Amino acid sequence: MLTISQERKQSYFVNADAFLPYLKFSKSSQYHDDCIQCDIRYLPIKRKAFEVSVCFHVLEHIAKEDGLKVIEQMDMISSNQVIIAMPVGFQELHEYDGNPYQTHKSGWTPKELEAKGFKVRGSCGLRKLRGERASPALKFKSINFLMTYISQLITFFSPNMAWEMVCVKRERM
Repeated sequence: MLTISQERKQSYFVNADAFLPYLKFSKSSQYHDDCIQCDIRYLPIKRKAFEVSVCFHVLEHIAKEDGLKVIEQMDMISSNQVIIAMPVGFQELHEYDGNPYQTHKSGWTPKELEAKGFKVRGSCGLRKLRGERASPALKFKSINFLMTYISQLITFFSPNMAWEMVCVKRERM
């Protein structure tokens, strides 16, 4: 999870993750200004501490009821916007990188996030063009890339058909 602070005039990025090797990589790569090792279900962050709270490919790794609580917490710690990205529906994923948290435990639909007040758009093209870990499903990568690109035009407005969905709440245009 990534958050952007409102307490500074410049952006301040914080990464929260349970898996220490990923946090060490994040810190050493200077992707984030700060890192917190924690269970995402219990965020040690005060109310409205961040302007934007972002959660990319996390909720599918925890049980649905826990994911719903995380969404509530993200709402509480954000003063402006909550952005979530995740696969559409349940997509099987097994442990890799020695990270036991990588296994998928839940699947989500655009309708569920819309019911929570999110605007949902499809991303990464048609679901059928992706395999485990979003690998190309077609034999020839160039054809897979082209089909994904073309199908993105459809899935943007029809997220149920997409491999991934991007969900935004309290978006200001």
